[in-house]
Amino acid sequence: MSFPDQLPSPRRLVRVGGLALLLLAALVAAMAPSASASLLGLRSGEGLLTVTTSPAVATQIHVGDVARNTTRITGLPLPAGEHVVCFEGPEGYLAPGCETVEIIEDKVTSLTGEFEPVGMLEVEVEPAELQPEITVDDVARDRGRTSLPLTAGTHEVCVEQIDGYEALDCEQVDIEAGQDHELVVAYEPVAEPEPDPEPEVNEADVAITSAVGHDQRGPQWDAEARITATVGDERAVEIPVEIAWSAGSGSATSCVTDGQGTCSFAQTGLHNRDDPVTFTVVRVDGEAVTGPSVEISR
Repeated sequence: MSFPDQLPSPRRLVRVGGLALLLLAALVAAMAPSASASLLGLRSGEGLLTVTTSPAVATQIHVGDVARNTTRITGLPLPAGEHVVCFEGPEGYLAPGCETVEIIEDKVTSLTGEFEPVGMLEVEVEPAELQPEITVDDVARDRGRTSLPLTAGTHEVCVEQIDGYEALDCEQVDIEAGQDHELVVAYEPVAEPEPDPEPEVNEADVAITSAVGHDQRGPQWDAEARITATVGDERAVEIPVEIAWSAGSGSATSCVTDGQGTCSFAQTGLHNRDDPVTFTVVRVDGEAVTGPSVEISR
């Protein structure tokens, strides 16, 4: 390819817009470096950076630590090498992350920032003093009450399990771009387990295993009875048992069960008028019961 010995006079160049400048950059890309740099207005060792957004939104574009244009950058001269480009997203959009671009001498480097429309998710936590970690689609986002920008679509929102409170299931939340959504996370305290009731000895747990009457000399006679106490399938050991005799045959008496869960009662010196007598269990291990009872005859 041959080149003219002399470039056109700058006075013959018309002022062109950003698009025309890019076309010009492409046209002269194959020319000698000195000619290319001259046409693009670049110093030695510089290249051009062009940045656009999709969609075209009002965003602040940063190149390195310097805030540049909004919406787009057209033909920004930069020294050759790596440069970091960042975007400040407008409300209603999720800005892309910062990107590193490579500027090449006498070349045009292009970058497009992809912005995603978002909706806002307002997360309320009850009780308000709790600060559980909140994850969205398995990514930790914040703690406690918060506002989260989320892209349109369905997202899985989960909250951290907190000791002393019931675990909560994850929620599927549908987000619409440009809309506000609310999610209330209500923790319920774990109910204290009720203590196991103490085994009770009731009438089904006490059995009269024997009851007999004995003659004495003369008109008097004796009555004897034996009981067995159990708790479930086990013998009730060292349990106080109180019994009552029928009217006219003496006061209540008590005993304590032995290692076999048994104890005996006796009423002596009974008269013929006391025949028969009634033997009734009235209290077991300090608790009042109703029976069992038995009649004992001479």
